[in-house]
Amino acid sequence: MLGSRLREGGFFGFCENLHVYLLAGERGYIANGIFAIAFLALCLSGWVVWWPGIKSLARGVRIHWSAGWRRLNWDLHSVSGFWSNPALIAVVVTGVFFVFPQPFMVALAKVSGGSVADVRAWFTTPESQAAKPGTAQINVQAAFGAAQSAVPSGMQIKYLAMPATPSGVFQAIAYRPHAAPYSQPVFLYIDQYNGRLAGIHDAQHLPWGLRLATYVYAVHFGSFAGMLSKVLWFLLGLLPTGLLVTGLVMWWNRSLRRVWKKLGQN
Repeated sequence: MLGSRLREGGFFGFCENLHVYLLAGERGYIANGIFAIAFLALCLSGWVVWWPGIKSLARGVRIHWSAGWRRLNWDLHSVSGFWSNPALIAVVVTGVFFVFPQPFMVALAKVSGGSVADVRAWFTTPESQAAKPGTAQINVQAAFGAAQSAVPSGMQIKYLAMPATPSGVFQAIAYRPHAAPYSQPVFLYIDQYNGRLAGIHDAQHLPWGLRLATYVYAVHFGSFAGMLSKVLWFLLGLLPTGLLVTGLVMWWNRSLRRVWKKLGQN
């Protein structure tokens, strides 16, 4: 071993821990998924609140820069929310998938006409065969070689996870070339004692509806169109803060300002 690095170490590790786990471990992870569902409800209800009617539709999708500051704040909130909502919903929905992957795919299977049995098979991990007492575990090189020899032609193993239990398996992951990052994975499971292929899950063998779920990483991280989509997703990540600020200003103008005036008069 030449060195090691904690995944949650340093500034970027802290940001990842905050973004994924809310600095609260598994409980924060679950809470993050629930908050994502709540944010999805905000996005969908925002479209309902925004709807100006057919006659005013053209006026409702543009910002009136010459208007007063209150109307300008309204336009910045409603118009930017309208145009960004499809991308925001895509990011939020894929975030929900990360926290609740199996229920998400079950719902996707029912919507697309797929089989729940396919989902259960996808999330079922094979086990190593029971070994005789004293049987040694194969080394990492042997596990990697066994996985690489079993992977479809033209693909390379990108990740290899160690067995976590005596009945566990080595889990290798490979991705098809020229596909969107982290999409269309192939999971290979290697028996930790005899090095045989214990099972394989190939995303291309999934029904088309379930295969869509393998693109969640590319959609969530904005890596589906190279640097262009990454820059757009970076700007998209800043937008909710702007919506928060303009929303608070609207709340102040509509409700809190009146309360503040009444308190001042008393």
